[in-house]
Amino acid sequence: AAIAISTAMGLSGASAEDFGFAAEFAAALLVAMVVHELGHALVAAALGVEVDVSIGLALSWVLPSGHDLEADDPWELSRTARAVMFAAGPAANLLVAIVVHRGGVTLLGDLNLVLGALNLIPIAVLDGGKLVATLVAPKSASWVSFAAFGSLTLATVLRTEPIPLRIIDIGFLAFLAMASLAAQP
Repeated sequence: AAIAISTAMGLSGASAEDFGFAAEFAAALLVAMVVHELGHALVAAALGVEVDVSIGLALSWVLPSGHDLEADDPWELSRTARAVMFAAGPAANLLVAIVVHRGGVTLLGDLNLVLGALNLIPIAVLDGGKLVATLVAPKSASWVSFAAFGSLTLATVLRTEPIPLRIIDIGFLAFLAMASLAAQP
């Protein structure tokens, strides 16, 4: 993440101060992602799921897809246990956001808040989608995911921000779509 940010900033003629912010942003994003994955791992371990945390922490900055932790199949757990485990990552992010905002660390708090909130969107590959799939019938979960994805796509197209920001959003939506298709049995 840091290399991509610094390369993009270098190509755009960014100043040394901008590079400092990019490094701070990349470090805070890495911390937020590790907090998220640790939330899942700690709850999974408490539920008796065997988890290899070292792989998840090492890869969470490379593959932030919810598949970074090597673990037993969570779908073998009860519905309640699965729901708690899927909610644990976003809950960890939201808890850290509250704590660090009170301490005055706004960037880390903001990134944890955004990461936690984004992961609660009910799209199949995100934690929110996994929560919905746990709590409702599979066909209903697919429709909820489709509606959420469609709403995000429409909101992205109708936004008034400059084209480059919309391209980033469309790239994120394309990633979610491809990951959702890859996750289908």
